[in-house]
Amino acid sequence: MESGFTLSVFIQRGSGFFEIEMDGVTLILSGQIVQPQNLKQEFDKYMTVSPDVFSLTAQEVYSELKNRGYQYTDQFRGILDLTTTQKGCVATVNWADNWCCFIDSLIQIVLFTDGDNSHDIYLPLEIRKAVIDPSQHKEPRDIKAVYNNISGVVRGGGVEIQGLKVSATKILKNNEASLKLESMTFISHTNPRLKLTEQFVEVSMQIAFENISIPTTRKATIVDFEEESSLGRFTSVVKHILKKFHILKFHEYGALVLAPKHVGRIAF
Repeated sequence: MESGFTLSVFIQRGSGFFEIEMDGVTLILSGQIVQPQNLKQEFDKYMTVSPDVFSLTAQEVYSELKNRGYQYTDQFRGILDLTTTQKGCVATVNWADNWCCFIDSLIQIVLFTDGDNSHDIYLPLEIRKAVIDPSQHKEPRDIKAVYNNISGVVRGGGVEIQGLKVSATKILKNNEASLKLESMTFISHTNPRLKLTEQFVEVSMQIAFENISIPTTRKATIVDFEEESSLGRFTSVVKHILKKFHILKFHEYGALVLAPKHVGRIAF
């Protein structure tokens, strides 16, 4: 059975003050609803951004948000494109007759821009003022949205959000060590400049020496040789080079073993 919660909304008719509680206990939102005499005067008059731009598609925007930890799907992927600037960004947002999704898309623009440097998950904490003019949203269409991070104002169509404060949060505190594998590529460890066998072995031994973790037990084994190379060909060279690496010793079956005073083992 899926768990859920109950939201309760309380509004004072005279003053317009409201509160939203979760399960009748936790206050999650409070504010005041006002119907202004002149709605146009409530909008910010200085919504400009710098001409220096960097454009992103919807796929790029939501791919970046997903990498940060956000999980937007379906109607909540309302940003169609986004152009970042030094003072904020300009975006195209889809209006599909859904106020919740549209306003959330405007908030996504702020979260995307303000979290661009740290790549953390940002969540909204406070909105100083939100202005909504329903007359500008009569038909479904794509709407231009502008966010100025200097003034802290984001506007799209008949919706303007002023003073939106966000804060970085750690959603996966108990899973910080988890890594996300985005791609896997084989990179051949070859260097055409290492022509001589002795030079090749010395460089390889130096790499092995620098990456040995003394308290642990680790193994690395030669699994293949190119062309006419063989283990016997390397035996005398390895023995000679090992004189420079006192932490390692050579066994006749082709393994390098840490010196007795150390704990661990490495095969090469």
